[in-house]
Amino acid sequence: ASYGNNTSAIADPTRYPFLTINSALSNVSSGQTVFVRPGTYSEKITMPAGVALRGANTQTVTIQQLNTTSNTTLLTMGSNCRVEDITFNLSSTSNVNLTGIDWPSGTPLTSKLRTMVLNVTSSGTGSNTIVGMLSSGSSATTYSASDAVRSCTIGVDASSAGIVRGLYVTGSNWFSSRDVNYNVRGTGSNIVGVETTNVGAYASLKHSTVRGGNGTGTNYDINR
Repeated sequence: ASYGNNTSAIADPTRYPFLTINSALSNVSSGQTVFVRPGTYSEKITMPAGVALRGANTQTVTIQQLNTTSNTTLLTMGSNCRVEDITFNLSSTSNVNLTGIDWPSGTPLTSKLRTMVLNVTSSGTGSNTIVGMLSSGSSATTYSASDAVRSCTIGVDASSAGIVRGLYVTGSNWFSSRDVNYNVRGTGSNIVGVETTNVGAYASLKHSTVRGGNGTGTNYDINR
């Protein structure tokens, strides 16, 4: 983030660091890893298939979009990808929809998120959807020993009068997380830590902590 140069890195990526994560991701192929050196990167990320993104650690590598004024998804997972050791921050003071991490069809069974911190914060008071992790696509629904998310902290704090969720599984798929802390709070009346809304959806929570809302209205820790 301090000394990178996209032009020189594209010409010789084995010698020079990139300035932006997106430029690095656009110059890798399946089976390769992008290592992120310490710094704050103001970017939205879409993971290519088969690529790994690894930060130095959660304390020194941050990917963020702060005070966004439009509907924003911070990280979109790709098939057979891996993301780890990074802190993600997404915030807005406007009445916009926010999604920290989007898991498209198939990715909850093929991709992995490890040792990660996600913070999604919204002070907008409209009926907006504020979600930490969204799994709206489809996948096989038979049991899988693979965990999509492991050793992560998901924090959502929103004033929205609309949907506020930590993990929101709306598609017919299997989503498994292990050793994850879901902390979802706010001033609204529709706050849930983990929710599935599809009759064919499975949310498997192993060795995890879930907190949703304040115990009033339609606020729940877990809703199925």
